[in-house]
Amino acid sequence: MTLERIKSKKVYFSSLDRVIVGLSAFTLIEVPFSLSSEALVKIPFWLDLSVSLIFVFHFWSRRKELTKWNKIALFGSLPVEVLLLSFPAFHYIRVIKVLRVFECYHLFNWSEFRGKFTQIISISTMLSLVAHWIACGWVMVHDFGEVDFIEQYTTSLYWAVTTLTTVGYGDVTPTTMLDKLYAMVTMVIGVGLFGVVIGQFSSLIIQADKFKQEKRNRLHGLMDFLERYEVSYQTSNQVIQFYRHYVDKNIAEQDGKILSDLPTSLQHELKLYMKIKFIKKLPLFRGLSLDCLRLISEKLIQEFYSPKQSIVSSGQSGEEMYIIAHGEVEVKKEGQTLVNLKSGQLFGEIALIEETTRTADVISNTYTDLYVFKKNDFFEVSQKHPELKERMLRVYQARREGSKKIA
Repeated sequence: MTLERIKSKKVYFSSLDRVIVGLSAFTLIEVPFSLSSEALVKIPFWLDLSVSLIFVFHFWSRRKELTKWNKIALFGSLPVEVLLLSFPAFHYIRVIKVLRVFECYHLFNWSEFRGKFTQIISISTMLSLVAHWIACGWVMVHDFGEVDFIEQYTTSLYWAVTTLTTVGYGDVTPTTMLDKLYAMVTMVIGVGLFGVVIGQFSSLIIQADKFKQEKRNRLHGLMDFLERYEVSYQTSNQVIQFYRHYVDKNIAEQDGKILSDLPTSLQHELKLYMKIKFIKKLPLFRGLSLDCLRLISEKLIQEFYSPKQSIVSSGQSGEEMYIIAHGEVEVKKEGQTLVNLKSGQLFGEIALIEETTRTADVISNTYTDLYVFKKNDFFEVSQKHPELKERMLRVYQARREGSKKIA
C-alpha cells in the first residue's frame, strides 16, 4: 500500500477513531453513573441504539483486520437500553457496555508514538476515570442516608481522591464491613496507580532530555578527541561547526537513525516527504498540488558545501535553480556583497526560463545544504503541471520589471 493511500485512509479512519474514543470515554463515565443511580442517570434507548450502530459501523469498516479485542468489544455494542425496555430487572447488564473500550485497543497500541502532551492528557484522563469509578462504587456501598445523589457523588469523589493519593483524612470513614473491604481495595489500587503514574512521568522527563544529552556527550567526546591529538584551532573550529550544523539541521542525526532501520524503498519514500514538507512552505511552491510537489521532490538533487566554497561563478552558464535547505550563502558582484541568503530562500531561478549566464558569484558562508532543480527537470514537471510554469513566469516577470537580479 502506498503512502498516499495510507494517508487518505488515515484522514477517514482518524476521524472515526476520534468518535469511537469519545464514545468510549462517554461510556466509561455513563455506566458507573447508571449503576449507582439508575433513577437519576438513565440514557435514552434511542441514544444507546445510535451509539451501538456507530460501533457496529466501525467494526464493519475494519472487518478485514479484526482482532480478538475487536471481537470482545462486539458484545459491548449490544443496545443494552433497548433490552432493558423488555427486561428492566436486569439492571446490572449495563456493565457489558464497558467492553466497547476494547475497540480502542488498536489505538492504544500506538501509544509509544504519541507526543508528550498527548501522553500527559491520556494519563490524566485515566486517573480521572479511575477516581470516577471508585466514587460511583462508594455511592453504591456506603450508606449516606437521606442525601441527594449530587451530594453523595461529590462526597464520594472527594473520598476516592484522598484515599487514592493518601490514606484519607478521616472525615469520610467506612462504617460497615463492606465499606471497610471496599476502602482496603481502593488503597491497594492507589498504591499501584501512584507507582504507574510516577513511572510514566519519569519516563517522559527522561525522553525529553535524551537527545540533548546525547548531543552533549558526543560534543564532549569530539572536544576530547581534538585536544588529545592537538588538532589546530582552525581545523578544530571547522570540525565543531560542521558537527553542530549536522546535528541542528532538522535533527538530522535522529532522522538518519529512523530511516536506516527501514527498507530502501521506504527510505526513498520518506525522504520525498521530508523534501515535500520543506518546499511546500516556500512562496514559489506554496499552494501547488501534492502530485506536483512530489514530482519536484523526486527531481531535486541535494548538494553540500563547506564555508567559503564557490557555488556559482560569474559568467558561468546557468542551467539550474538552487534552494537553500540549511546554512547561509553570500551573493557578490565585482567584489561587493549584494545580499546574504538563508534557509528557505533560492537563487538562480531565471535560468529555468531563459538561456542566461550568471551575473554574480555565490559563496557559502557556512556549511550549507542546497537542493538543485535543473532546467530539464523543470520542463518535465511543467508539462504535467502547467501551474508550476505559470508560477515561475510570474517570478520571472517580476524580476524583469525591476527586482534585483541575483544570479
